[in-house]
Amino acid sequence: MILKLLIIGHIIGDFYVQTGKTANKKKNSIPALVLHSLSYSFVLFICAVIPLTRDQVPGLLVFSFVAGLFHGGIDFYKIRIEKNKSLDPGQKIWLFFFDQMLHTAILIIGWGIAGFTGGAYIHMLEKRYDAKILADIINMAMGILICGQPASLLIKLVFEAVTKERDTENPKIGTYIGILEREIIFLLGMIGQYSTIGFVLTAKSVARFKRLEDQAFSEKYLIGTLLSAFIAIACAVANSYFKI
Repeated sequence: MILKLLIIGHIIGDFYVQTGKTANKKKNSIPALVLHSLSYSFVLFICAVIPLTRDQVPGLLVFSFVAGLFHGGIDFYKIRIEKNKSLDPGQKIWLFFFDQMLHTAILIIGWGIAGFTGGAYIHMLEKRYDAKILADIINMAMGILICGQPASLLIKLVFEAVTKERDTENPKIGTYIGILEREIIFLLGMIGQYSTIGFVLTAKSVARFKRLEDQAFSEKYLIGTLLSAFIAIACAVANSYFKI
């Protein structure tokens, strides 16, 4: 449970607390990178502290700070790679996955060394709750978060690799539509209503019906829709059958 909460903290700190402007600013500003690392540490601590016993809280505080230092170091070298090498879109995708694997590996290794286990009960607002009630909430939250900004960034990178150009047409609207589409598909998958997913995809297609006559647009639309649906369904399946 603690490891899942740390991963949720990573997703929130790296994709939600860090905005696009912040990500661009830290590429040319060490103070911005340090601020990102500190905010990342804070989010890790907040996400994982609830199930811990009081004697484990100081250890989590140290762990979060150290994880933030490693996170900042990985980001620093990633920025250097992006600046010193002219990466094609395909290489950017691999760098994205490698970067996320390193961040996750740091959390897994640190969690294993620290040995955080948490208590059997959670104390909140002077009440005691069984820690097991968090399990389903954590799994649902992880799927929802992955289907949001992380999936959007990956799809944008895939678009660049396929079309060899950046997506500049109503990028925010397209991003919000994609996120909403994935969240609906994920939730439908969680309740086992996979057959209903077709209606979501059909509604999206009807809104773009006339533009589908353009072959370039239709190919791009198909890639984005299928990849978006695949990510959402994969999260739902992993959540339901493997209890991610």
